[in-house]
Amino acid sequence: MFEEITNFFTALTGDFSKTEIITIVAILAILYLLAFVAKKVAFVVYNRSKNEVIVSVMERFICSLDEFADNMTNADKRAAAVDKLQSLLSYRVIRLPRFVLGWVIDMQVAEIRRLQAESEKDTDLHKG
Repeated sequence: MFEEITNFFTALTGDFSKTEIITIVAILAILYLLAFVAKKVAFVVYNRSKNEVIVSVMERFICSLDEFADNMTNADKRAAAVDKLQSLLSYRVIRLPRFVLGWVIDMQVAEIRRLQAESEKDTDLHKG
């Protein structure tokens, strides 16, 4: 892991200007924020809506979030997801470290579980 961190910082300081680095960090932060907002909105709409169509759509969305969270508890699926994210988010020669991507995935899973726990309606969609 130490070698991965060292390689990451070497790549950052090598060929990129500060503007490019700030842009990459800003894009990642915005994507993370958008993911958080999308999850939060889905749970708020699901909890407050009386419309059956909207509730059905939100249940499918929440079920896909729950499926993602369940898959990330499996070590092999989590490793595959980290590899996929690493290939998608690699910029030129910068490869985001696996531990950073794993940490982001763990935070997303924890957020999904927290939103499910706070939900006023039943979010255990596996029983249906």
